[in-house]
Amino acid sequence: MLFVFVFTDYLTTGTFLIEAKDSYFAFSEMDLVMSGGCTPCHVECKKVLHQMATFHHQALMSKPTFEDLYTATSWDYSILGAEALALAGRLEASGAICSGGVDEWGSSLSIITGEAEEIVEIIETLQLSVAPQQVMEARRGVELKAQCVTKWAVEGHLRLFKFQAVKNGLDYSSIPAADFNVFPEYTECRPEVPNEGVVGEKLALATGGEDPVLVVPELLKLFPYSFTSSIPSVSRVVGTSSPTVYPASTVTQSLFRAYYSGCRVRTVNTTGIYVEDTCTLSKRWQNYGLTLQVPDDIPVCSSICIHKAATSHGIALDLQNKQ
Repeated sequence: MLFVFVFTDYLTTGTFLIEAKDSYFAFSEMDLVMSGGCTPCHVECKKVLHQMATFHHQALMSKPTFEDLYTATSWDYSILGAEALALAGRLEASGAICSGGVDEWGSSLSIITGEAEEIVEIIETLQLSVAPQQVMEARRGVELKAQCVTKWAVEGHLRLFKFQAVKNGLDYSSIPAADFNVFPEYTECRPEVPNEGVVGEKLALATGGEDPVLVVPELLKLFPYSFTSSIPSVSRVVGTSSPTVYPASTVTQSLFRAYYSGCRVRTVNTTGIYVEDTCTLSKRWQNYGLTLQVPDDIPVCSSICIHKAATSHGIALDLQNKQ
């Protein structure tokens, strides 16, 4: 304890939260506390496919609607169709892990972990609205599976998003909503896939010469986002603090997202807010304006351990039996 007081900056600042530049956290593959699993949630694969299908090809689902999926007592599997039901059978036979329930952090989620090609098939069969870059990462994972053997996962999960409550002010409100994330079980197996040019974009809102993200909380400057804007760019590369399954000094994390009118945002500037050109704008989400993903509220965390919430949420599903 004396060493801490004398040789560190422990008593030199009154800052309650650790600043990004002072973070002592780094990616740790075996740190299950930072992963958050859903141990008692294993269910039939057709049930999880049903939960994912209820997104109806949209990118976002409201928290109440998403949570209702886990209190339902009956399910209409006819919405899946013969192709999806056949896929559910193949997933069961292959040993894929299908989970739907409430995780250790009290958040609802639907997740399927299997081979990379199975994850791609799930996305294509259900026509899930997944970030194009993440779909390309999974497809690249199929090509590279002999070089970096890992399971992959597709996950529908509640995320926290912030939107500006007062124009040009730091007063931001929050809203939880569910969207999809795709990632490898071993994060060092995530292939490098550029985000630029993976999908076309269209103007969703003209901003009339004003920059919607000119003023943002410091929290929004800590993470890499999947859209271009005046927010300072942050590297996707994170250093590792412990040995990984496949030796790596760094890993590549997934990108945080922003939404406007229920569509993933590609560009924000003084001309306008541009979204994926394949997305249909939803009036239901329009009132929230531009919403930006932020980390969930995790106590005693700085930047990198919060990154784990987005990049490696499914590790606990398989690694818990390996301790």
